[in-house]
Amino acid sequence: MAYTGTGTEADPYLVSTFADFLTCVAINGAYVKVTADIDASQEEAYQSAIETPITFSAAKVYADSMKEISNAIVQAVTLFLLNSAYDCTIENIYFKDVIYKCYSDNSVVFHSVTDTRRLKFKSCAFTIYGSAGNKPSKVGNRFHLDKCFFKADYSNISFPQSGAANCVDSDAAAKDSIFEISGMTCGAGALPHILGTFTYCTVKVNFIVAEYGQIQTATMFGANSHDNILILSNYTISGENGRVNWYVQGMTAIDTTNTNTAFQGSTIFNLTEQQIKSEEYLRSINFIP
Repeated sequence: MAYTGTGTEADPYLVSTFADFLTCVAINGAYVKVTADIDASQEEAYQSAIETPITFSAAKVYADSMKEISNAIVQAVTLFLLNSAYDCTIENIYFKDVIYKCYSDNSVVFHSVTDTRRLKFKSCAFTIYGSAGNKPSKVGNRFHLDKCFFKADYSNISFPQSGAANCVDSDAAAKDSIFEISGMTCGAGALPHILGTFTYCTVKVNFIVAEYGQIQTATMFGANSHDNILILSNYTISGENGRVNWYVQGMTAIDTTNTNTAFQGSTIFNLTEQQIKSEEYLRSINFIP
């Protein structure tokens, strides 16, 4: 059954298929209501990968209670793209078991084409899995998560072997949310910095940093972050004399359970913004070479 409604706030588009969802959320300024759980694999056209992002130009996409959009397969530079001059709010949607076949090493999960506009997810959930042979460079930028759960498993793929790998860019934000990012392998010069402004979040990361023979540094959370919990799980580092120094701010607790061996030769610093800006101080504590 085709979608109904006129797309206004008073009369939103009512969608119950993946085809209609993709169509309606891309309509500029529209209001879109998801009325049922959607399984993309049950629609013939979406049993293989779509080669464009899930693109939002709508003003709001929502459900009255949590609805699932499951088993989508996307092969594109971006998984969730905001292509609008306005923010888009997405509420009460669970993007479940999404297979993300990254198109290139510059692929991201979240992205807005406009610097000042954001994808704003409220009470949403994500379970995202990588596809062998592809390399996302980051979770994304220009997004806000509020009371969300985000889980990405990149066990089958590797991050770029050089250059910065900012898992979360500084223009992103999250509040009262849980992140689980696992299975990343980072090569030389590609530490997975997690930037952005996080408040009251729990962030769990699990990854391997390979081929280091020198001091490297990585940053967790932006300058305005506070009251977060960071869990570094199964983190390993290889390379003779290698060490990673972690700069963590906005943190109330850190859990490194079961990582005694993995953290050998690594140091975690909880530094003030003033300290991190002082190269002399950072050298004095051997944070940078």
